[in-house]
Order: sequence, then C-alpha cells, then structure tokens
Amino acid sequence: MPKLGFDLLQLQERRPPPPQKAVVAFSEMITDVAILWSTPDLRTEITESMLRSEDFFEHGAGSPTLNPDQGIWVWEGEIVGIVYPSTPDSAEEYDVEFRGGWRRPTTKEWGALVGNQNPFEEES
Repeated sequence: MPKLGFDLLQLQERRPPPPQKAVVAFSEMITDVAILWSTPDLRTEITESMLRSEDFFEHGAGSPTLNPDQGIWVWEGEIVGIVYPSTPDSAEEYDVEFRGGWRRPTTKEWGALVGNQNPFEEES
C-alpha cells in the first residue's frame, strides 16, 4: 500500500477538552468559599498547585465583583497554562488561569449533591 505522506490521525477532528467544573458554596457570613466537588482534572490542578479555595478565584475564576451571590453555584470553564518567559533578571515561570463562568446547578447535579455524590464523576 502506498504511503500517503501524512498521518490519518491528523485528519481526525480534534475535540476540545471537556469543560472543567466545580460546585462552590458561597456565604455572606464567611469571606472564604468552599469548593465542594470538582472534575478530576480541576481537583488535580488544585491539589498539585496546593491552591486554597480563595486562590482559585484569584487565578481568574472570578473576582469580588463577578462572584455570584450566596448559595450553591457551578463554575464551568477551562484551565489554561501560562508560561512567562525568562528574562535576564528572572527564570521562566509557570502559572495557571481558570477561565469560565457561573451558573446554578442543573436538576441532575442537584440530585447528585443531595445524595452526597460528585455530580461530575460520570462525565470524566
């Protein structure tokens, strides 16, 4: 069979990675937030980076003016790796940014939450 000169795998449609999600509890009584559940990649990123929940928001997931009101919300978005090139005065640095938005949990997600289950486990 003649060689085509390209890899057929390159022709396959590249699918974007699935969105990252987190169930977050906000309270007007407490300044910190609680990340209750998340997708595995987001959980890994938070754990490996040793991010506290408030750091999650400082890295692009929201701000004091953009965070939702008190209650249970779902953040949905993507994790973007950022590389800051080295300069004569500093070494190359790496960071992550969380880009996304807020919504209320769906009926299916509420069902999982009521059952104390991660609503995103079956999606991964």
